[in-house]
Amino acid sequence: MHLPYETNPLGGVEMADTRSLSRAIDAASWLAFLQVPFAEWVLKATGCNAHLVDMFLSYHEMLSVRLYYHLRRCSEPQKVKNDLLEIISEVNPFARTVISSGIESLNGLVTCDLNVGFIVGPLRDLPTDDLTPDVLNVLDIRFRRTYHRQRDNDGRVSNRHLTYPRH
Repeated sequence: MHLPYETNPLGGVEMADTRSLSRAIDAASWLAFLQVPFAEWVLKATGCNAHLVDMFLSYHEMLSVRLYYHLRRCSEPQKVKNDLLEIISEVNPFARTVISSGIESLNGLVTCDLNVGFIVGPLRDLPTDDLTPDVLNVLDIRFRRTYHRQRDNDGRVSNRHLTYPRH
């Protein structure tokens, strides 16, 4: 997994151009999401070490911090904040959290509590005794069809349809 920690996706974006700012966060967030394999989400759901999911979460926290500093340098932070809040529904749910936390951080500590429960929650219900490579492969295909191909991934989609094939 390669996340561009060293490059700032907000670096070339005009301070007051909130559409470009939200699109940059959305694109960076989506690219990061696509790099986390299904097996990592299963590991996270079962309480095992899921390094790539942890990197994904850290990356979003870093995006939130970068947005916070971007907003602090604005000459009109309140206007940019209000404009971002108006268009926040146009980005993926992870990017929404980044934007919300970056805005809220203007009032205090920068925190980005990314909700991945809609992914890992349903995976916790899988009977782990029978998770063969074939079963995981089928679930992986269903996961990618649901999340990776659906650009407007949001919290309304859940893993509930990832029914576990019974033998």
